[in-house]
Amino acid sequence: MEEVFPYIPLAALWIAYFIVHSFLATTTVKTYLYEKFPVLKKYYHLAYNVFSLITAIAIFAYQWSLPELTIIQPNVFSLFLGAVLIFAGVVVGGFALFSFDQREFIGIRQLVGDENQSGELITSGVYSIVRHPLYFSLILIVLGYLVYSFHLSNLIFASCTFIYLIIGTRLKEKKLLQTFGKPYKNYRKKVKMLIPFVF
Repeated sequence: MEEVFPYIPLAALWIAYFIVHSFLATTTVKTYLYEKFPVLKKYYHLAYNVFSLITAIAIFAYQWSLPELTIIQPNVFSLFLGAVLIFAGVVVGGFALFSFDQREFIGIRQLVGDENQSGELITSGVYSIVRHPLYFSLILIVLGYLVYSFHLSNLIFASCTFIYLIIGTRLKEKKLLQTFGKPYKNYRKKVKMLIPFVF
């Protein structure tokens, strides 16, 4: 039990991270903050990304400081499979990122007051095989990381991430339906949400 105890705060930290991450991204929260503090609209997206990155790094630092409790010993096959999954995730993520405006995604366009207000429903390229390719790439990378190094800390991280992705994606789907309406409904009928041809 003493060996497992340090991992309880790790699970709590990742759960809290994903809850806060989703909460701050909701339209309700952003609308409220923009009304109370209009100046935030310019800086919010960039600040949100910086905050998410710094807090994730801090949690990873704690995770990597924990003693390794190996669940499955690595072998040549698991190391190879893990590396292949990570590489595939990076490739898919790269294709997804270059399908839209990276400056707007990061928050630079909003900072300089050049945000694209119209928006565009992307259904070509990697988006023609999965509706949320960035999330799919994250699934591949996290799964690959877990297979490559099957420790308790990585299992906790992967479990929290996968649960978050399922819940978070469904919340994002609601926003996309509100934004694009019928075209997105039709798109949903043709393309799977998180895993190509499966789910």
